[in-house]
Amino acid sequence: MRKKRLSNPDPQSIAYWIAPDGKHLQDHCCRKSTPRRGIKADFSKQAPNNSYDPPEFYVDQKRNCRDCGQEFAWTAEKQQHWFEVLKLPIYVQALRCPACSRKVRLAKAVQQAHMAEMAQRPRHPNEVFFKASPRQQTKAKP
Repeated sequence: MRKKRLSNPDPQSIAYWIAPDGKHLQDHCCRKSTPRRGIKADFSKQAPNNSYDPPEFYVDQKRNCRDCGQEFAWTAEKQQHWFEVLKLPIYVQALRCPACSRKVRLAKAVQQAHMAEMAQRPRHPNEVFFKASPRQQTKAKP
């Protein structure tokens, strides 16, 4: 059974493929239509993902937070920002609600500030001795 050829085809919605007898049109019957509240994905702005099926649109998704277990919405705008602006891989998903994400970011910032402070402190005179391997310690003794 042959598929009917569309009159005045739109090249954006129909994939072209080359056959031995020339150029033909193949319509994507399995292509999903964009939902009412969905945002169409721009493949050129996404990071290379080596996938046969990248997301064609972003829709709000309900998720449960990994830390507190509360349900939250991962919005389509947030997904678009992650994948097209920040260029995160398409396989990344939100795991924490905004409140728990804020807590984790704050804890990481506090830890980085502490590590920077520790790097600026004066060194202990025997610090090299404590870091040396046992073989080097025996050589260091006079």
